[in-house]
Amino acid sequence: MGTLTYGAEGASIRFDDRVLAHLQIVVVGKLRRGENFALTVVDGDGDARNVLWMNQSIPLRFAFDNSVAPLIDRQWLESLALHSNSANGLEVVADRMPAELTASV
Repeated sequence: MGTLTYGAEGASIRFDDRVLAHLQIVVVGKLRRGENFALTVVDGDGDARNVLWMNQSIPLRFAFDNSVAPLIDRQWLESLALHSNSANGLEVVADRMPAELTASV
């Protein structure tokens, strides 16, 4: 499980390393192009959700537990990137496996 740390207060959200690697690619790509967007993270039970406004000026850190980079699924990555351009932004359910995430995006 890796960690996405966001903001000056250092709010942390845990993700499977593979999920976090895909998020990193999408988020960094959008921020590099100067595109701000909402990132919604729903907990495993669906009881709580956090919406983060992703902006270049807000500190952001991706920390992976495994030193070996996971394999990247190009189709899933494209689906996440497309979803990040929607009015609702990018939504991630923290405990879903990649195949399930792809189906919901």
